[in-house]
Amino acid sequence: MTMMRAPSINNQTLLSDDDFVAQFVARGEVLAKLNRFLRTIPEQGLAEHQVLIGPRGMGKTSLLRRVQILIRAELA
Repeated sequence: MTMMRAPSINNQTLLSDDDFVAQFVARGEVLAKLNRFLRTIPEQGLAEHQVLIGPRGMGKTSLLRRVQILIRAELA
């Protein structure tokens, strides 16, 4: 018999976008910097790679989800 594991309480994929944004309180400065960087791409005509590094659990995936939500909202 296979036991199913309970989802992690830290699994941000279980949250709706609105709930996720409401709970996103860290990395505001990095989010703003990435947003400014992404806005310069059309002006410059080129994009550079950006690398997010850090230990497990530091919020890299959450930050990228927040960037995705921000971009989707601006394009809507």
